[in-house]
Amino acid sequence: MKLTEIKDQFIRLLENLNSDVWILYEAIIEFPPFINKGYNIVSRFENGNKEPLEISLRRDWEFTTAVLKFVCEVNQVGQYNQIHFKIEKGKFDEATISILFDQKIEEVFQSNLPKSKRGKTIPWWKNPNETKDLV
Repeated sequence: MKLTEIKDQFIRLLENLNSDVWILYEAIIEFPPFINKGYNIVSRFENGNKEPLEISLRRDWEFTTAVLKFVCEVNQVGQYNQIHFKIEKGKFDEATISILFDQKIEEVFQSNLPKSKRGKTIPWWKNPNETKDLV
């Protein structure tokens, strides 16, 4: 699975969105080392005046599966916990997507664990029981 496949999934969902008012869409997918499979996503739409819009981008199982597979695969060879995506309406070829590691995400996740479990949990992407349907 490649990062471009996640980009294609975002574009697919945006092409099916029934809204003419958005001009810019940005999303950040965060995947802290949860014990159970999952991720968080923060999305933002803007209109032509750079004002935020209340639009929801519905994610489907195809999108979710692609993200989970990507997270699983990329964390087998490195350490990552964020995907950034940005696109302007009508400029799908110019959409940008990147992946990175943010130490703050790790720190916040660890600080929310009981002290006895900090630094000792196994992220879901390293747990065969959580990844068996993704690999």
